[in-house]
Amino acid sequence: MTVWFVSRHPGAQVWAQAQALYFDRLCPHLDPSDVRSGDVVIGSLPVNLASEVCQRGAKFINLSLKVPPELRGQELTIQQMLACDVKLEQFDIRPEKIQDRHTSYLQQSVDFLSALPIQVVEADLINRSLRPPQNIGSAWHGAFGKVLHDEFPDAYAALYGEQPKNHARPYVLRAPFYDDSIVEGSGLMLTLILANTGLDHLPATCAALMRMAEMGVGPGLGKFEVRHLRVQPFQLPELSKLPAYRDVYLALSTPVLLKEDNMHMKQAPSMLQLMKRILARTQSLWPDHPMPIGLQQFLLRKAATICGTASHMRWESQPRYSARQKTWMPFGGLTGLLEFKAVPAEIQLWLHWAEILHIGNKTTFGQGQLSITDRK
Repeated sequence: MTVWFVSRHPGAQVWAQAQALYFDRLCPHLDPSDVRSGDVVIGSLPVNLASEVCQRGAKFINLSLKVPPELRGQELTIQQMLACDVKLEQFDIRPEKIQDRHTSYLQQSVDFLSALPIQVVEADLINRSLRPPQNIGSAWHGAFGKVLHDEFPDAYAALYGEQPKNHARPYVLRAPFYDDSIVEGSGLMLTLILANTGLDHLPATCAALMRMAEMGVGPGLGKFEVRHLRVQPFQLPELSKLPAYRDVYLALSTPVLLKEDNMHMKQAPSMLQLMKRILARTQSLWPDHPMPIGLQQFLLRKAATICGTASHMRWESQPRYSARQKTWMPFGGLTGLLEFKAVPAEIQLWLHWAEILHIGNKTTFGQGQLSITDRK
């Protein structure tokens, strides 16, 4: 074992001798590669060198002083060192990589989202006599609700009935898109997303989709055939496929209805505004799964730093007829394309989550759908 005293300052060397401090080697500078396990190093070292000493299995004893601003950068006498409360303190210094904390937030997001119960029902349909209604989302939402009301009242109450305060309806119905060009035999896709308590009614909702094919949807109660029904959990993207940073093009695929200061937003939302809505929607769908406050604050701070631009942004109006109120009601939101620069992986992950979740109001009608695309 070797005891090292490391200092280039004469005052420190005089102080060590006055203390009858034992050491084997006195040196003005230390090469950590000379230190062996079990050695003792006394002195004032830069943090990185002190850390290397500790990692080599040696003890590091710091020569600590409380030096006032007016004495900094000067050679101190032994009297000045005593006035600065000089003493020896042992420290164990180990490095912690900055990226470990960065990675932890990404893993925290994965762990949190993976624990949220959600299932995706995809129905491959074949058109038999469908005709396009004025508002496709409203027509399919109404037909689905009627079947549930008439034949599956428990599921109807859970999905269409009154919800507790700050609880979102636990489903999204993403209706197939078609227009006047649709012909018999055309293939269509309907997607139903069930979240949290909505999963309790998975069998009933699947049966309702099959029953809708017989009852019909929209003008003339047009018929369709369910060719295949798939039920699967939503899969988050693999972390290895998320670049640390990337430019993101985000299409508002169906009208996105957001509010700011109790007013409908009719201009492009920022990433911070989007992130607030994504987190709020997640919490309203899973109120029994509180999100870690530190993670939430980190995501909002990150989102606030991201710059974005918009193109082809417009307010799209899609009035719907309410059979319950027997009147046409205003219905609409923003559509267009958002471009965000240098989006970090943590935010990318939540944007993928929002793709399946939708954001804003009227999501049960299929509104608020976001889609990530690599091109303008």
